[in-house]
This record gives sequence, structure tokens and C-alpha cells, in this order.
Amino acid sequence: MKYIYIYETPESKQEGLIKIGDAENVEKRINEQFNTAAAFDASKMQYNLLYQTKAIKDDGAEFRDHQIHDFLIKKGYPKHKIYSDNLLVKNDTEWFKVDVDKVINLVEKFKKGFSPEQIDIDR
Repeated sequence: MKYIYIYETPESKQEGLIKIGDAENVEKRINEQFNTAAAFDASKMQYNLLYQTKAIKDDGAEFRDHQIHDFLIKKGYPKHKIYSDNLLVKNDTEWFKVDVDKVINLVEKFKKGFSPEQIDIDR
């Protein structure tokens, strides 16, 4: 069974960014990401897990993180891009500049079967 999780690092928190992913073993996956896909300095190896929930809707259907990402993009919250000296290094990340409570609201309503049009995360 997969879980949807949200975390931040000390540096991402300063930037207002949160990471939204999915995994069967959340802690293991986050630690792997510090070596592969971190948006910030991986040497610090610190993170704060902000949210974790089973990636299963109330009707029993499983879902993935990319579905939550797509919802956020439709709501006007694009994926964070990573630059180095004005050169685009990574265009497609799982980092978003959005309030964590908005994402939790989105996930919880998505689990209940609401469509993107029915969810207003900006209220």
C-alpha cells in the first residue's frame, strides 16, 4: 500500500516549498531522495514530515502523487523548477510553492471523490 506524504527541509521552508510524493515506505523514500532528487542541499539530511495518509480513496481506489500534482497545477500551483546560474537544471520536480494546509485539504477531498472543479483549495 502506498502513502501520500508531504515534507519540507529547512531550506525549502525558507523558500515556501513543500515536497509531495508517494511511497510504500515513506521514511525510506525520503532518505533516498536526499541522494537523488532533492531540490536543495542534500548534505543537511534534515526534513520535517508534515503529512502522511494512505493513498486510497473512500471507494477503495488507489491513487498516486502525480494525480495530486495535476490537481495543483490545474489550481494554478506549478511545479517548482530548479536553476543553477540561470540555467534550468530540472523542469519537472515534485516541489510546490503552496501552503501545506491547502494540499491536505485537496488530498482529503480527493479521497472522498471530489473532482478538481469541486475543490476550492484557496478558501
